[in-house]
Amino acid sequence: MSDTPAATEKSVQKALADALIAVEKASSVAELKQARADHQGEKSALATFHAGIKALPADKRAEVGKLVGGAKAELNQAFEAKSAELERAEEAERLTSEALDVTALAPGRHPGGRHPLTVLMEDMADVFVSMGWEIGEGPELEH
Repeated sequence: MSDTPAATEKSVQKALADALIAVEKASSVAELKQARADHQGEKSALATFHAGIKALPADKRAEVGKLVGGAKAELNQAFEAKSAELERAEEAERLTSEALDVTALAPGRHPGGRHPLTVLMEDMADVFVSMGWEIGEGPELEH
């Protein structure tokens, strides 16, 4: 007989319950991955029970195999459901943090100064207007 623990219905259900609790406690994808490694990895209780099936008598193998396989399937479903839930939550949080308010005012622009020649022409125009001259507007050439 090997040193693996016997896979009874009670022990398999306890291992499954512990794993499901770990799945529910996971609050991020990283924690869920760690829980998956702990409860589905090579050294997990379910993996140990599965490895111990070959050491059982032939008449018990089918019964224990169904029990362990059912627990593993239920655990896989729980992991997939929780993974989808956490990924949706993290995606929603990421989208919220990256949101852009298109109604907000644009940051202040500093377009620069006016051209020195334009400033000079306007100053000269002000001087002539103050002396009584008028600035004519219209076409620069006539027929």
